[in-house]
Amino acid sequence: MSIKIVCDSTCDLPDEMLSKYGMHMIPFTVLLGNQSYVDRKEITPDDIFAYVKENGILPKTSAITCATYIEHLKAILDNGDDIIFIGISSKLSGAYNNIILAVNELAEMGYEPSRIRCIDSLQLSTGIAFLLLRARELIDQGKSLDEIESELNEYRHRISTSFILNELKYMQLGGRCSSLTSYAASMLKLHLQIIMPDGSLQPGEKYRGSFCPKVLRQYFENTVVANLDNIEKDRIFITSTTIGALTEKAKEFLDELNVFNEIIITRAGSTITSHCGPDTIGYLFVKKA
Repeated sequence: MSIKIVCDSTCDLPDEMLSKYGMHMIPFTVLLGNQSYVDRKEITPDDIFAYVKENGILPKTSAITCATYIEHLKAILDNGDDIIFIGISSKLSGAYNNIILAVNELAEMGYEPSRIRCIDSLQLSTGIAFLLLRARELIDQGKSLDEIESELNEYRHRISTSFILNELKYMQLGGRCSSLTSYAASMLKLHLQIIMPDGSLQPGEKYRGSFCPKVLRQYFENTVVANLDNIEKDRIFITSTTIGALTEKAKEFLDELNVFNEIIITRAGSTITSHCGPDTIGYLFVKKA
């Protein structure tokens, strides 16, 4: 009997890494008007940018249903595997509640509920990815389900997830700020940092100036350099809704430090894209115990 890692599509790990580490991904659904698309399979961030530009409204994301969870989990259990599930923060989506309901229904169907451990990541994007990769390490070390669950529930509180926004347009369209605030931010070249201190998205520092490289550099200094002594150096993620010159500059800053064993650049998926817009970028890392 082995342990299968299961996640949802908000983890923002590329398909090749999911495949490499034997992880099973369950996708969210993205709604563009009346049309639904399977996240990561039928829609890209570029599709979302084009839709918002044309229609002036944000897409919606639909949480994974209880029935969908049951379908995926049942197939894995029937294959003889136990399950560690790690999904988006319960404070950001109803998906976590749905998988708890699914586990209860599977128990009524005769499946042993202790074979499924559900971790509320209190994260999104590659903040979840850190937990997935740590789970893989613990499984490879021969740890039990109890040991893995206990360690991940501690580990999640050491993950630092933040992003900085190039613009506030998407937050305005989502009702998170006024059109006046969005306009003023654009005129004054103000850029907002989003942080996740407790599993929810909250405003952080405000930066002023050209987004790249000035503001990106300030964000890097305040987020990574200022905390460098307290950051685990095995791995750091650069995650952005736009891959290109922006992510190259962000990596260039990290290369100057020359302390991280692995720098992974990933493109944020539909969840962050739908709420934050183009050129949103973040450094995500793990703090030392």
